[in-house]
Amino acid sequence: MSEHVYYNPRMPLAVYRELAAHLQLLEGVSVRLLPQSRSQFDYDLSKLKGLP
Repeated sequence: MSEHVYYNPRMPLAVYRELAAHLQLLEGVSVRLLPQSRSQFDYDLSKLKGLP
């Protein structure tokens, strides 16, 4: 099994959640949302680190 991480720094949290919900409908696909690890908050950047 391979793992791929998708990341777009401008993509809002809601879009990541919607994408994850659709991907989980596929047989054999597992989706996790990775929390952001930046120490400084930037409202314009995504709240997530990626979608593996």
